[in-house]
Amino acid sequence: MNRRLLAPAGLLVLTGLAQMAVLVGIHGPARVAVVFAFLLLAPGWPMVSIADPPLGLLARLGLAIALSISLDMLAATGLLYLRLWSAELAVVVMAFVVVVGVIIDLPPTRTVLLRRASSVWSALGTERRT
Repeated sequence: MNRRLLAPAGLLVLTGLAQMAVLVGIHGPARVAVVFAFLLLAPGWPMVSIADPPLGLLARLGLAIALSISLDMLAATGLLYLRLWSAELAVVVMAFVVVVGVIIDLPPTRTVLLRRASSVWSALGTERRT
């Protein structure tokens, strides 16, 4: 498997495990470990990968954890505000965020998005800085 696809595949596997643990009703330490790992790392990692900052692995990991916690809190606050709070729904919302982030980060999608963005920039009459 291509190294570029290893992290997205791992994120999707972790997302699937967390979904199974929550929606099937698995209880105990295995559920806590899987869901905690999912919520701590999975939502932020695709965002860090999309942004591709010039950082080392540990800095990327720290940034992914910070973004994950922020996204988790944003989803929880939104669900509370809408009076739809449910732990299961919160995990489903975060799984949706992860899947969309992984799809956007895939090389073919990224190529199409960059091509479209550059055409928008040129239509606006501004040069895009890289």
